[in-house]
Amino acid sequence: MFDIGFAEVLIVFVLILLVFGPERLPEVIRTVALFVGRAKRQYRNIRNEVERGVGADEIRRELYNEEIMANLKAYEKELNDPFDADMNTSNSTKANDKQPPS
Repeated sequence: MFDIGFAEVLIVFVLILLVFGPERLPEVIRTVALFVGRAKRQYRNIRNEVERGVGADEIRRELYNEEIMANLKAYEKELNDPFDADMNTSNSTKANDKQPPS
């Protein structure tokens, strides 16, 4: 997600240490962690509400079911094609057998 390496994280940590000092650093980290946790929960709640409102779960299920049905029809057609070809050739030979010789 973010392209942050170890060096960048270390620089940010040193800057925070210099700005807030070693005494207040645990309190700052705790406050930031609580804020990030609340933000994640709020985002998750909003996303769930929007999905429920839109009916995203139902749409996903319908699309999945349509995909399965399309695959089943394709397999059915694939399985029936060799039989249809055999039936057509056998029917045409039977029809030729029934015609009187001219």
